[in-house]
Amino acid sequence: EHTGGMKAAGVAVILVGVVVRLFMFQFSEHFQSSYEVVTPVSSIRRVKEGLHLLELGKSPYDGNMYHQPPLVLSLFYNLFQLPDYATILFFIGLDVIAAMALYHTALVYRRKVVPVDLKFGTPLLNNANMLDYVNGFVNNMPLVAMASYILNPMAILSCVAMSPSLLNNVAIFLTLLFSVTSNIGLACFFCSIATYLTMYPIALLAPIVITYQYVKKLEGKQKNIIVTSLVVIICFLVSLCGLFYSSYIQLGHEQFLVFLTKVYKFTLFCDDLQPNIGLFWYFFTEVFIDGRDLFVFSFQFHIFVYVIPLSIVLMDHPVFVYWVLVGLMSTFKSYPTISDLALYLSIFPMFLHKLQEMQYAWLSMVGFLFISVLCPLFWRAWIISGSGNANFYYVLTLLIAFINSRMLIEAVSAIRKRKFLTKQLLQEKDN
Repeated sequence: EHTGGMKAAGVAVILVGVVVRLFMFQFSEHFQSSYEVVTPVSSIRRVKEGLHLLELGKSPYDGNMYHQPPLVLSLFYNLFQLPDYATILFFIGLDVIAAMALYHTALVYRRKVVPVDLKFGTPLLNNANMLDYVNGFVNNMPLVAMASYILNPMAILSCVAMSPSLLNNVAIFLTLLFSVTSNIGLACFFCSIATYLTMYPIALLAPIVITYQYVKKLEGKQKNIIVTSLVVIICFLVSLCGLFYSSYIQLGHEQFLVFLTKVYKFTLFCDDLQPNIGLFWYFFTEVFIDGRDLFVFSFQFHIFVYVIPLSIVLMDHPVFVYWVLVGLMSTFKSYPTISDLALYLSIFPMFLHKLQEMQYAWLSMVGFLFISVLCPLFWRAWIISGSGNANFYYVLTLLIAFINSRMLIEAVSAIRKRKFLTKQLLQEKDN
């Protein structure tokens, strides 16, 4: 499955990521106030505000500060009883778990799915050098995928800022891992946790279904997709209801309703227009109140409208569908952060062996580097020095959305073109 050399390299990569995070934690206070890293629904300072209200005998949802589920508050309440270094180790541990989950996902993916991809895609490789490159990359795929997360500056800054969004990242990575290993129960459980935390991962139920179907098909154990869908929905609802029931027991009836309003309604209607790297804040500052609900629906629906079409058209590439949906979430959710971008970009290396038709991926990566430099500069020009205005910052959020969308569209087009060319070559051989 993996060689001793790859294990050693993997441990080295993890250690480098841990050491970098330990060093960067001295700047934690600075990044906890960075709008690229935290939002109203992913700020450790707001968690502390919720705990402070709780200590005063008030509801954490009083006012307009805390907008995360009560079980998250319970987790951090117990965590903050420990020494400070335990909190640091907790967040580093979350990133290590996420990276290891991605590593093992790539191992399983390489063993089960990649041989099929290479079998049908090899005729498209025009020369021996390209074939050697693809084979060499596939051998190192798990290590590259893990490194692309644990060494990703966006993931590092999110960890240093102690962003609760890391909980969501871990849940999504584990959902993917248990999907490719055909463990529907655990996949649905972690998907329900991610949905409980941020609402949007409910869209990942479709990839769970088609991934299970595809893996079983490769194993020669074809399953009925309707039965699989029902099992996935039931497992997901049972897990999600368990989380909501635990919240209900903790809060009581009245506060439970307040929790639903302060967390999910707050996210759905984007009630706090604090600047971030998303599209909502500036647009809904300018939009007329009378048309606000229509535009909110249009923006939020945008994430979910592609789920069924993608799952049907790309049924033979289920993990790729998973990645596309994660990319859509990171682009169109109400309160995105660079943690969402780190999640989305770290899964991408798993598909490089079948994206030869994707010509401008390098341009997207250069765009992300460009934005990483300009975001703090434009923020300073707008807020601190007063030499700019909101348009300076918003144009970068538009650029992020454009780069993400362009990358997703080009990747989907490359997969579709590859499928078409492969089919054409097979037909020519048959003739």
